Amino acid sequence: MHLLARMARGVALLALAGMVGCSALLGLEDPKDRTTSAGGSEIIAMSNRPIGRSNKIDLLFVIDNSPSMGDKQALLSQAVPDLINRFAAPNCIDDAGNPNGVRADPTAAAGKECSQGRAEFAPIVDIHVGILSSSMGGFGSTSCDGKAQNPIDPLLDAHENDKGHLLNRSGPGEVPVANASPSNFLAWYPDVPGNAGKPSGTTPYTGLAAFQDAVSGLVVGVNQYGCGFEAPLESFYHFLIQPDPYEAVVRQDNKAAYSGLDSTILQQRADFLRPDSLVAIVLLSDEDDSS
Repeated sequence: MHLLARMARGVALLALAGMVGCSALLGLEDPKDRTTSAGGSEIIAMSNRPIGRSNKIDLLFVIDNSPSMGDKQALLSQAVPDLINRFAAPNCIDDAGNPNGVRADPTAAAGKECSQGRAEFAPIVDIHVGILSSSMGGFGSTSCDGKAQNPIDPLLDAHENDKGHLLNRSGPGEVPVANASPSNFLAWYPDVPGNAGKPSGTTPYTGLAAFQDAVSGLVVGVNQYGCGFEAPLESFYHFLIQPDPYEAVVRQDNKAAYSGLDSTILQQRADFLRPDSLVAIVLLSDEDDSS
């Protein structure tokens, strides 16, 4: 978590998990314990009054893919294992609630995850991870028409309009990850009794290291040659929330207008989101939103 917050100066990062902490995300904090400091920062005093917990997470990365983002994406890809570990293998703590240096084993029997002490919270063994870019095209202008090529590798697209779709391109060569098909997200379901028979819109990983490596690869594959009209807020609204996501923005009578219904988004959304999951959004950008 803290690696994400320490990335490059000037990088705007909205990390739900980083702002309130994993325990709060999992329902271990009480809203009444929130106060605001004189500087405007939110302070959360952890309480022992759980307000309900989630045992599955749908984690959505929204990554700026405009020029200048390569170094920030590289740092995020390096931080991904720590972030996922924070959910899947939480700290083991002593009787006073302090970390004892041991991490919980997510595949162990309930209550026996720690060789010493107890788990800070039950390991999350049901995780979906999807990735969006900030490129939504030119919004009816003549810019970012989707015809540009990657300047480093002309065999690759520059990705000026990813349409708010989940992305499946890994590493500098943007190679698709087989386990992400058909709906372009990754899932981690270790072989534990609680996961037996669970449906999935993708082929899940059962090993944590392979899952972490796959997510890191997808972060790098977002690349940095996309549209300069960074639209990360529009991108995740389009994918996650908009009930009738448009297929394209077209020009009619010299005005921009929505056109069509994007059935790809509706299918990806239905496969990625679960009605009883915690949804967390991590947004990485070095520019203000342009949408």
